[in-house]
Amino acid sequence: MKTIFVSIASYTDPEFENTLTDCIHKAKHPERVFIGLFLQDKQSIIDNYLIKLSNSNIRTLTCLPEEAQGCGWARNTIMQKLYNKEDYFLLVDSHTRFAQDWDEQYITLLDNAPSKSVLSAFPRHYDLQETYEVYSKRDKPTIYVPNDIPFVGNFIGPHKQKLAEKSYEKVMNISGGNTFGPGSIVEGLTVPDFNFYGHQEQEIYSILLYKCGYDIYAVNKNLIWHKYFTHGIDNYRKVYTEKTVKENFWPKLKHYGCNKRSADSWVDEYKIYCQSL
Repeated sequence: MKTIFVSIASYTDPEFENTLTDCIHKAKHPERVFIGLFLQDKQSIIDNYLIKLSNSNIRTLTCLPEEAQGCGWARNTIMQKLYNKEDYFLLVDSHTRFAQDWDEQYITLLDNAPSKSVLSAFPRHYDLQETYEVYSKRDKPTIYVPNDIPFVGNFIGPHKQKLAEKSYEKVMNISGGNTFGPGSIVEGLTVPDFNFYGHQEQEIYSILLYKCGYDIYAVNKNLIWHKYFTHGIDNYRKVYTEKTVKENFWPKLKHYGCNKRSADSWVDEYKIYCQSL
């Protein structure tokens, strides 16, 4: 049976255990699901979690919040140290809910996608008190409708989005909370030293995938739900803030990763994509 590696970076997030439980329980074949968790939290929470941990399919790294260096750094570390050549790779957040039989559904969707594809769209939301019957009715994810290239072009925020209506719609951005592809993408996504601003991570991964020859497709089936954070309204978890000045990704990333396509070509194709919307 083919295996799936699920990358979960958790920063002081009370939802991480619920996310692990839901990921395993909703899988049709939980024995093929391997989770790489980077738990960045207080020592008491780390200790309590490790005492309870009994599932050998969950691999764990830990550090204290003051040692954390951002979501992109944590995800890069997971890929470097916890991924073990599983057949498929799923990138989600530590505040996530899953569709029933999500593992089988994602594999089928990828098998039927255009060649050399990665599936990614922005997951719909769930609220903490909602049941599966309620949030699962939000059954279509969303995709960006950009006016320019974020952090490279003359992008004007906020991001605008629309529902994914097509079976497979080619897009230019991944969602950091919902990306599924072959395990081979891990090598292309991993960088020697992730010292970039955390909020630029989605564009970083999008470029790296492009340079490795992968195209990104959104499907019109929502298999992941995300607990979004709204400052001043829903402060259910702490959000990481940069401790040091970091780099904009563009100058260095042009030289990272694969060379099947260039970063400059990604910019050209992104501009055409924006004009087509």
